[in-house]
Parts: sequence; structure tokens; C-alpha cells
Amino acid sequence: MGIFCVNTLRYLGHYRQVGFLVTQNPRTCVGCRQLDAATNLVRVVATHTTCQVDEKGGSAGRGAWIHPDLGCLNRAIQIHAFDRAFRRGGLDSDPVRQWLEDKSSGAQTPELTRVKKAGRNPMGTQ
Repeated sequence: MGIFCVNTLRYLGHYRQVGFLVTQNPRTCVGCRQLDAATNLVRVVATHTTCQVDEKGGSAGRGAWIHPDLGCLNRAIQIHAFDRAFRRGGLDSDPVRQWLEDKSSGAQTPELTRVKKAGRNPMGTQ
């Protein structure tokens, strides 16, 4: 367990009031601009023309972090936060909106379930 920290943290030249475990990686939500732990945020990556949710965290390239909340997504779209974060314009954020709506309704889609498949080890020996 990490140390709980409630004080002022110097982060990229700004002083912000924080209250999270120090062992968790602090990230900034592009919608509300609040500093939060990475476990409370969702990573969004840019493909060719759209923004996609990086559920497993293994996609390469530039990423933006956002709270799993439609209010933060609407604010990020309004202030063109994804365009700034990915350094290109005209990205479609509808897949992110659809993912958030599915997640808030409780629908389980195949990409949301992280069940390890049973079977043989593909890199192992017989």
C-alpha cells in the first residue's frame, strides 16, 4: 500500500491540490483538467481518423487520459482537447462516446472482458 498524500504537488510547473496514493501514476484528464490517478482514468489513442479507448494499455503512440464520464468527454470535444493532445485535427470521437455509453449502461462487450483464455501456451514446449 502506498502513502496517502493530501498536500500541494508541483506538476509540470503548476501547483495543484491532490489526494491520491503516491504509488499510483498521476495523469491529467483532458476534459476537466483535473489531476487523478491513472487507475481512475481511461486512456484514449488515435488511429488514422478516430479516437479509440485503449482498454489494455498496450497501444503504441501518443495517448490522452479522460475520466469515464460523458461530461468530461463532452467538455474535451468542446475545447478540442483530443486535437491538441494528438497534434492533429478532425478526429472522430464517436467510438469513445459509444464505449462510455456501453460502460455506463453495464453492457458487457467482448473487448471489455479481460478473461485469460485457457489452453496451451503458444510459446511453450509440448
